[in-house]
Amino acid sequence: MAPLWLSRVLYAVPRKKPMKFAPETGIAQMQDCGPLRTSDWDRLLTGADVWHVSPDALSPESLEHRCLGWLTPQERARRDRFRTDRLRHNYLTTRALCRWVLSRYTGVSPNQWQFVENPYGKPAIAAPVEFQRLRIPAAVNASGRMPLPHEFNSLYFNLTHTEGMVGCAVTRAGEVGLDAEDTSRPVDIEAVAGQVFSAAECECLSSLPAHCRTLRFYEYWVLKEAYLKALGTGLSTPPDQFTITWRDDGQPASLGDWQLALYHPTPRHVAATAVCRPVGAPLPVTWRSADVLA
Repeated sequence: MAPLWLSRVLYAVPRKKPMKFAPETGIAQMQDCGPLRTSDWDRLLTGADVWHVSPDALSPESLEHRCLGWLTPQERARRDRFRTDRLRHNYLTTRALCRWVLSRYTGVSPNQWQFVENPYGKPAIAAPVEFQRLRIPAAVNASGRMPLPHEFNSLYFNLTHTEGMVGCAVTRAGEVGLDAEDTSRPVDIEAVAGQVFSAAECECLSSLPAHCRTLRFYEYWVLKEAYLKALGTGLSTPPDQFTITWRDDGQPASLGDWQLALYHPTPRHVAATAVCRPVGAPLPVTWRSADVLA
């Protein structure tokens, strides 16, 4: 199964700066740190983008030539510890996508991002400091008042990877979780569901015709995983202690302040997002191909 978490980022006042364009990465780069004043950047205040790519569509040699230099020494060492070329390629694809997505919206060079992990393993940005996670008390102390959303550079992101697909969700609206699974992978539905699904979810699953259970199992799985990854609390939040319910349109109902959504980005994959949205209209989530990495 996909790992249970991954990340976010954040604040400083947006400002226009001179840019240079790096054709090898497709990123317009700032002369110093700060977000690009573009419609995409502004749109992330009230929406989210999910960028996805298949590692199989990327040439390992080309990706290594273009993107290996973006990784920190620690990331390179971790990549080298994988035993097969395929696993090393998949890891580089995930890290390259993460850095490319963050740089696309901010103008920061991909090799400038540094990350730390919370006690449950969820990474957050350590540098550049302009994009660290917003700390409200610090922001209020600096300005003398509560900052408005458009006055800080709060980026929240999350990663997922499964066989044939890597994804990165990004938004400025609030914490976000993303998960995807390959539905062609064999799974012991009853055994796994009995361990991680709530009693109501297990009952719903068992009531379905046999040919429908595998897809619904994976839909439940990615929704619960996306929610846990958004929370960033790991298994300290037991997955069988909350229940996914369904609206009449076939989409999942919200869980408190968390907007859940289900997707089928390819014929073999199912995916889900969880975004913190305490108030306001439903938050649109746009899926986008990261073919520029190819």
